[in-house]
Amino acid sequence: MSSQVTIKRSPFILIRTFIAIELAAFLCYFLVTGRGSYKSDIYNQIPLLSGLIPYDVAKLLFLAGVQLFITVYAFARWYSESYSVRPGSLSHRWGVFFRKERIVPLDKSMAVTVSSGPLGKRLHYGSIRIEGGPSRAFLTLAAISQPTAVMGILERCINPQSRGFTQPDVPKLLKADEHERLEFKSSLRFDHKSGNVNRELERAVMKTVAAFLNTKGVSS
Repeated sequence: MSSQVTIKRSPFILIRTFIAIELAAFLCYFLVTGRGSYKSDIYNQIPLLSGLIPYDVAKLLFLAGVQLFITVYAFARWYSESYSVRPGSLSHRWGVFFRKERIVPLDKSMAVTVSSGPLGKRLHYGSIRIEGGPSRAFLTLAAISQPTAVMGILERCINPQSRGFTQPDVPKLLKADEHERLEFKSSLRFDHKSGNVNRELERAVMKTVAAFLNTKGVSS
């Protein structure tokens, strides 16, 4: 496991938001185009606009513009929100125009629970709640893809020693000699001799990595 893992919300939440925007746009269009000519009369009192754009065109442009703005904002809000977990802490970042961040320390006494609705179970997303510890802090990771796998990552970061997690000492490994649990590779796929990408070299490296993953070695 790397020193930090970034977790995003499920894209199905974004799709659900887009559907809600479409329904809201339809409702707004119905309200704007409903019976009564008072809307047109009010618009015609604005000579600068009514002289350039007819009322029927203006209302369509207005609704399309509002729908586009809300859609872009919803995507930007989903894209900018993330959770970063590392051994000992979890941070939540969000905000489109003003970035905010909340950091929750992870303690081994904390409890991690997962909840998923009927749709979430079918689409493999759910919410994770972390609570407890000396500060009684809590944080909910809402609508996360593959919540069970994410819960495993969180549990290893909350109590790494009890789950066999050790942070490698990279400078020490780089100074050591190769042995049955350590091997160095100069490149993953770029052949320094030919100066090109070498697929055979890439396959050889991946075989070495797979072999180490099946044992207890370290490859770098």
